[in-house]
Amino acid sequence: MTAAITARTYSIDFDAATLLSQELPLTHLFYTDHGQLNSELADLFSFPIAHRAAMPFYLLQESAADEMAATLTRYYAMMVEAVRVLLTGSNARIRRYFDCDMMQAHGDMFIDYARATLHSPGLAAQTLYGRFDAAVDPASGRITGIYEFNGNTPVMLFESINLENILATGLGHPQRQFNEWWHTTIAMLQTRMAGGKRVAVVCDTSFIEDITTCETLVQLFEAAGYDPYLVDIRELDYDYLMPEQPFVMNQAGLRPDLIFMLTPWEEMVMTFPEAFRSHRKWFGQVSFMEPAWRWFLSHKGMLVFISDLYDSDPAFAARHAGLPHLRAAFEADAIGPTHVAKPALGRLSSNISIVEQGTLTAASGGSYQDTPMIHQAYCPPGQVAGRNNFILGAWMTSRPNSLLADVATLCFREFDQPVLDLRNERFIPHLLTPLD
Repeated sequence: MTAAITARTYSIDFDAATLLSQELPLTHLFYTDHGQLNSELADLFSFPIAHRAAMPFYLLQESAADEMAATLTRYYAMMVEAVRVLLTGSNARIRRYFDCDMMQAHGDMFIDYARATLHSPGLAAQTLYGRFDAAVDPASGRITGIYEFNGNTPVMLFESINLENILATGLGHPQRQFNEWWHTTIAMLQTRMAGGKRVAVVCDTSFIEDITTCETLVQLFEAAGYDPYLVDIRELDYDYLMPEQPFVMNQAGLRPDLIFMLTPWEEMVMTFPEAFRSHRKWFGQVSFMEPAWRWFLSHKGMLVFISDLYDSDPAFAARHAGLPHLRAAFEADAIGPTHVAKPALGRLSSNISIVEQGTLTAASGGSYQDTPMIHQAYCPPGQVAGRNNFILGAWMTSRPNSLLADVATLCFREFDQPVLDLRNERFIPHLLTPLD
């Protein structure tokens, strides 16, 4: 029987400088010197540059792709149900699961704001994207475990959406990719609000992964009929003299109606606590993507909370039976001698440790070693025959006027070590089989 996921190499026509000047002109402008890509931009696309003669593609059976998407869409619905349960409970319970410096300093205020975004019919559904990371058995194509959901600051959007489409189309297979995020998200945005809304797409432009993601989002908003601006995080200010619409894009001198910030919510609140403490003054005039309730889905304390819901609520467990949830707890003993330890708010695969039968077998570096940790059941990544480790990514598009979302694009990342990190990961394009 043929495996659900196999690999094959193809020759590709890939001129990074030309592609980036056309697809990401602002990034290209910021990160080139006398027509040459600087080292950060060249490093970001070093793998396709080096493999133009033999670029690996994953060949993914369409039926398996559909099953992956359906599974992760169901898992997201389960997470939305869990966050509803969470935010109807006491602040003390929320704090137990979602400990961090921000919650210790401003927890009651942030919980109040998050509840307001969840219960506001217009704001609750203002989600833009989000990415699951999951392990897949390449033989069957089934998801064996869902590692986490990043609904706050996922990057690699350009590669997953644009580069995937360019490479698949270049091979003559534009319809043989699981990659509808661009079109479905534009359609969702067009039904959500009237066009012309002024949008600040904010990031730290000194990080190459952030600016490529945010320039992609600027183009998305433009295509949907909005009025977007790419704003460096240092150029977004707060005007105490105009509390009903206090946020200002300094360089443009304009006040946005909608703000997308590629910055973790805990950092935003710690940086601008007074802005969110006074949210009732601007609530409804200005809104944020992603909404504050989404932060709880990205905090890995949610994985522990869901595990406890499975144990304590038989109806919840029955509704969501069969999902590949990886059990998580705050204490390693609750998982067993084989587990993964990871920061509750870690990013970029930092400070992840794999423990097998009580022995540390792999660990990644990072700066989260002194932050709260969770422990999760260990689920090794898949490995396509002849290739290295890989994980599946799945990009979500929210449904119009709903908290729910659907998987719209699948993507794959390979890595050489037991733990993925930015230094050893690489985007691998895919094609759906059978090919036309």
